[in-house]
Amino acid sequence: MENSLKLYGPAWSAYVRTVRLTLTEKAVSYELVDVDFSKAEMPAAQLQRHPFAKVPALLHGDFSLYETSAICRYIDTAFTGPSLQPADARQLARMSQIIALLDTYLSAEIRKGFVYEGLFKPMTDVAVDRERLAQSTQAIDIGFAALANLPDGGQFMVGDQVTLADLHAIPLFDYLSLTPGGSDLIKAHNTLDTWWTNIRNRDSVLQTSYELSAFSPQWRQFLSPSDCPAP
Repeated sequence: MENSLKLYGPAWSAYVRTVRLTLTEKAVSYELVDVDFSKAEMPAAQLQRHPFAKVPALLHGDFSLYETSAICRYIDTAFTGPSLQPADARQLARMSQIIALLDTYLSAEIRKGFVYEGLFKPMTDVAVDRERLAQSTQAIDIGFAALANLPDGGQFMVGDQVTLADLHAIPLFDYLSLTPGGSDLIKAHNTLDTWWTNIRNRDSVLQTSYELSAFSPQWRQFLSPSDCPAP
């Protein structure tokens, strides 16, 4: 049944990468099926998998699932390998809190604000909205200050073993590190800077990395700047 696992979404998607990191940490084989956004419209087949026109979506045999957090928790419990969720109740709650913080307060500001304005627009020769970029910079700094106060002194976001909290954070931090000024936002918080320095060369991170320039021609095909999706 493992060999029937398919993950639907583009490789450059931060949320798709979180699932790929989870699969890699669990040593689960899978097929990544690209979802073409080149017309700025979700393909009809993907709408059948995800009625809210998002990615990723997972198909495991006859079981289908969408929403990144649900997919990652399913993978962790359905397959053997190191657990990516703490057994301790407080650490499990902390992991869930960090994921919620990232999803609610930071993900959109990083992806749709800072990275979109500071990296993808310049890459496709589109004018940058400086006000939006400044707003996202401020929001990220506030969010990072809150995030930096949560770790308990362990090597990872929660304790001394990698958890789903780390795997949700990695794609966002990676995009930030690629964007001018993004590394400064990370380095402003010692706890986060140390975490990112230690984890960025982890095997799963390297195995799921991709060459961003390979996707830039795809982005230039969009009908207008407003049609571009966030990474």
